[in-house]
Amino acid sequence: MHRFIVYQYGKVGSTAVVETLNTLPEVEAHQVHFFGPTAFEIIFNKLLDPALSDYFFEHSSGQLLGNMRVYRQFRQARDKGERVTVLSMFREPFDWFRSCIAQEIDDHINTFRYSLDRAGVVWDSDEQAVTLGLELLLTRILGALESAGGIDNLSMEVRRGLNQTMAFADDRDFEQFLFLLGRFLAPHFWFATNLRPALETDLQDMERLSTDLFRARKEWGNIYLLRYEQLQGAFESALRDLGYADPPQLAHSNISAEKPFSDAINAVFASPAAHKLKRLCQSETDRFLGYGSLRTPG
Repeated sequence: MHRFIVYQYGKVGSTAVVETLNTLPEVEAHQVHFFGPTAFEIIFNKLLDPALSDYFFEHSSGQLLGNMRVYRQFRQARDKGERVTVLSMFREPFDWFRSCIAQEIDDHINTFRYSLDRAGVVWDSDEQAVTLGLELLLTRILGALESAGGIDNLSMEVRRGLNQTMAFADDRDFEQFLFLLGRFLAPHFWFATNLRPALETDLQDMERLSTDLFRARKEWGNIYLLRYEQLQGAFESALRDLGYADPPQLAHSNISAEKPFSDAINAVFASPAAHKLKRLCQSETDRFLGYGSLRTPG
């Protein structure tokens, strides 16, 4: 049995990858968003926070037990000398954030309403609340980047001190912003805060096989990083590297109907403020994965 674990930060095609892997003979594949004792402790403590939204509580608590089960199976397989492969994916961070907001908008709209009301901004429809709330959020993220001097400087400690240099209506307004800022930063910090402690592997340990695929060899198997934008090609290359001569086409799955307010969200992400923020999306992770060179400073 060849065990695959698809370990990633979400919205990067993981469902299609897992479904396709499970069509192969003698393969068992699972996907996880958090992995290992450090991640489990962090998620557990977040779940105990009464300020966490119901959406994220249900979403994360439902995953916790399943992720723990996969981690246990991983350790059992590793100890028995069985074949284990970990696949992870990476995506252009700013586009990932747009997708994140669009897919989670039903929960975020309440945050936007609250921030706008406390800022004295008038809105007369949910669509306008999304537009104005998202504009305010992007302006605040710009302020956080400028205050910290860049993404790499936005440690958790620095984020916690942003209310000393930026204006927020109250503690709830600030905590909601910190949550959304954390979502924005996820692709930049995920490999350091999740991949490293779970699998004892840094990005710098990865060998670049192509612009779309990275690999690290471990005693128990290989870890691969696949570029979302060229996922089919990266997926095929990873399977061929593992000895699969005829990799299958990725399944088309998890394709949902258009989310509410998608036009409003896309319009904000096409605005001058959004373009400025995207140009500032420069991090160590970004540069290593090849996205930083795609943006022109300005």
